[in-house]
Amino acid sequence: MATTERLLTRHEAARRAGVTYNTILLWERAGRLHPAVVKSRRGERFLIRESELDQAAAADQPAFDPSLVWHQDELEAHPIKVEPDPDPEDQPY
Repeated sequence: MATTERLLTRHEAARRAGVTYNTILLWERAGRLHPAVVKSRRGERFLIRESELDQAAAADQPAFDPSLVWHQDELEAHPIKVEPDPDPEDQPY
């Protein structure tokens, strides 16, 4: 007997996992989720297997990898330039 697994839309998956819709998109981009593409009259629908979602949500990893959103040079700490006040005596405080 074949068992059918429940498929969830991205919004349903986000509600079930307790994350945002954008986190679901980031998990897809990171390779943690692999949605099935289903053609419909309105276009394509992306459905996520419930068991795969549960594994991704339970994974002991951060919700997303910052390098998927920002470039490496944006993630590196940059020194803050603080210039001295040119005339400290003229300050009102």
